[in-house]
Amino acid sequence: MKEYIKENFQNEYLAKKLEPGLSHEEEFSDDKRQKRLDKSNTLNRDIFEHEYNEGDGKIEFTKGDTKVFLEYSKPDSEEWNNLMLRNGYEYNDWGRPSYKYLKVIEKFIIENSDDRFDSSELLTNSDYKMYFQSRMIDYESDKSRIGYGFILSDHDILTPKGLLMLFHEIGHYKISKQYGSKYEKVMEKIRDKLSKKDTFFTKAKEKDGENILREERNAWASALNDLKPFLEDLEIEFNEAE
Repeated sequence: MKEYIKENFQNEYLAKKLEPGLSHEEEFSDDKRQKRLDKSNTLNRDIFEHEYNEGDGKIEFTKGDTKVFLEYSKPDSEEWNNLMLRNGYEYNDWGRPSYKYLKVIEKFIIENSDDRFDSSELLTNSDYKMYFQSRMIDYESDKSRIGYGFILSDHDILTPKGLLMLFHEIGHYKISKQYGSKYEKVMEKIRDKLSKKDTFFTKAKEKDGENILREERNAWASALNDLKPFLEDLEIEFNEAE
């Protein structure tokens, strides 16, 4: 596992160290609030001006040398509910993603002369589906995640934040598939603890925390590695991606 991570994902992001936390006064200062607002506006801007249909639809555009094609549909409500119940999310669970603006990705292709991403190729012979939110309900909330049978970006994937979160969750998917079912089951048990907000911090062990941090860093490194060929054309600054 360590050799795979080192060979495939090693970059400046992985080399960064955690910075000391800010004091309460610093964290909630006017300057800090304004910086958070500016960053939110930047990350949630449209990569390309677009609107989603209520049901099925397609969006296609070119920026620079990069072509983007998205085909989407509205998932069946009963199917989504069963998927959420299978993953342990009841109707009123705090961590349950909203259905109202949910879309399922039928096909998502990003390509240029340097590289190509195709969602259908990634999920070949897989029972997983990719989902995203076509409209943000709460900019401060983020329920992006991977679970049994689904990969979700809790944002519009034609914004920098939504695209980054989708590829971050794809990173989790690729890593779990690389190391097989045993690794996947271990991480699912840890994520299951994490989904229980009220009990995680009392039941989780130190090793669980270390595994989560390692998994998150590796997933981000995978996302940045996959998106790097397209960032310039899509006008996403590398420091935004970090």
